[in-house]
Amino acid sequence: LSERAGIPLAFLNRVLPRRQSLVAMFTCWSHRQEGAITRFNLFENMDVIIVKCNSLRDHFISLGAPAERIVVIPFAVDDQFYNFAPFEDAEPGHILSLGEARCRDYATLIEAVENLPVNLEILASGHWYAREKEKGIQVDTSANINVHGGLSNSEVRSCYQRSQFVALPVFDLVYSAGATVTLEAMSSGRAVVATRSRGLVDYVVDGKTGILVEPGNVEAWRQAITYLLDHPEEARRMGENGRKRVEAELNLERYVASIKSTLAQFEVGVYEHAHA
Repeated sequence: LSERAGIPLAFLNRVLPRRQSLVAMFTCWSHRQEGAITRFNLFENMDVIIVKCNSLRDHFISLGAPAERIVVIPFAVDDQFYNFAPFEDAEPGHILSLGEARCRDYATLIEAVENLPVNLEILASGHWYAREKEKGIQVDTSANINVHGGLSNSEVRSCYQRSQFVALPVFDLVYSAGATVTLEAMSSGRAVVATRSRGLVDYVVDGKTGILVEPGNVEAWRQAITYLLDHPEEARRMGENGRKRVEAELNLERYVASIKSTLAQFEVGVYEHAHA
């Protein structure tokens, strides 16, 4: 379920005499991981390579991964837990942003909302199990910005529900940083203003479920935020479209079915506990 396990197991497949079937799922990517895989040609020791976005698929192919072994299975969200919240439940002018600081461009977002009539809430942390290298954000904040974190999933759900829309300033990355936040926001019925990152364009449909902004463009961020503040009916429409897409494509039921069909297609055995 993670490259942290898949890469070492691929290396064992390369050196041990008895090779095992291996399905490796990649959710993130780093120069260190790329160096290890290319140095030892570890893609050859993976039977199935699951990625979460098309940009990572294309990148892997450019590194020599067999295209026929790569399958794109997008992230999914529990649409029962992150239930739809009517737009009327939101607090006027309240915007939410969240996620680990290491892949967020919070400085650009904070500069963009300066002097705007908004209350920006930033949850600058990941899930409780995340191995975060950077906690919090090192920028000065103004009176209309509240930075905190360490909330439970139920508390985070409430944050989505009271926001008019979600701002997601990620860096331009080849993997889908920000996908979890995007899906949780969409499932809650909230539009997403996000950076046009290579790994995120599969999730935010520009003009339909949100607005995509060029990386690092403060003025474009300001314009997108102002537009949704001035046109709440558009924020409502995009949020409703996002919820519909989650219900149709990006929920846990579809996610599990996609993995099951992929394993069956490649005839990879699945271990089932005898007492499950």
